Amino acid sequence: MSNRLLSVFILIWVFVSGYIYYEFKYVPKMIKKQEEKALELKLEQENKEKIKNKEKKVSLEQIKEQKQVENNKIIEKNKNIKIIENKIDSQTIKQKIEYLKQIKNAYVKFELKNWKIFYFMESNNKLLLYISWQKLWEFNKVEVKDLNVLEIIWNNDYIFLQIWENKYLYNLLTKQMNILDLKPSILYVKSWINTQEFLFKTKLWIYIYTYKNNKFEYFNFFEDFVYYKNWYLWIINKSDTRRLSNLSINQTNNNLIVYYNPNSKEKDIVYKTNLALKKIYFQNNKIYFEDSQNKEYELENIK
Repeated sequence: MSNRLLSVFILIWVFVSGYIYYEFKYVPKMIKKQEEKALELKLEQENKEKIKNKEKKVSLEQIKEQKQVENNKIIEKNKNIKIIENKIDSQTIKQKIEYLKQIKNAYVKFELKNWKIFYFMESNNKLLLYISWQKLWEFNKVEVKDLNVLEIIWNNDYIFLQIWENKYLYNLLTKQMNILDLKPSILYVKSWINTQEFLFKTKLWIYIYTYKNNKFEYFNFFEDFVYYKNWYLWIINKSDTRRLSNLSINQTNNNLIVYYNPNSKEKDIVYKTNLALKKIYFQNNKIYFEDSQNKEYELENIK
């Protein structure tokens, strides 16, 4: 009996001791720890605020000094770039001199509107076609009057070549040369709806050419035209009674630029002029036309 009482007493003592420790030791210790942690967070936050406030109080003089340092770095960097450019220029001076000599001694040269210069050099009864220092192609020698190089309006990746009666379209990027099966003389060439289609203008007609298939499609409905924003702009001169009649336009004393929407069939005269219209084209997001004197005009206020 006494042993059982002793065991019960020990259990009670253990429980009471544990409770006392938890309530008066462990709990206060945890509370203190949380308070210390909260205090640390508070101090940390205050320090951050101080740092921010300190950063905000940076003087105007310090900002100016910092900007001056940055400007000095930029100036130094530009100096280094200039030194490098000068070195490159000095390295290419000889090449430039040789290029100018070669241009001067060229068999014939063609300076296009896009500022590219193409020239032929004579060698062993052959004509070598160059752009800058780069040789593009080799042809049998012909007279100067039988040579022609034309830019492609609205497409700087190609050039048109005529060597005597032979005509070519050359891709400057792929170095591919297409031999063209077209007899009439070419007045000008311009890019069509995409970069693989072209309009070849002859004295009387237009031919639509597909580079990929190397095929021409005859087109004579208009003297010249552009396709822009899903509609056409045509030029029609007052002497062209057939085309005026096709469009049901009464006899006019002016040369015309006509708008036509193929979807709605809507047509309208957007410009009347006494100028002899020769060419119309789209370039640099603008529409231009030229007269018989090769003067260029921008067409404005269109639909």
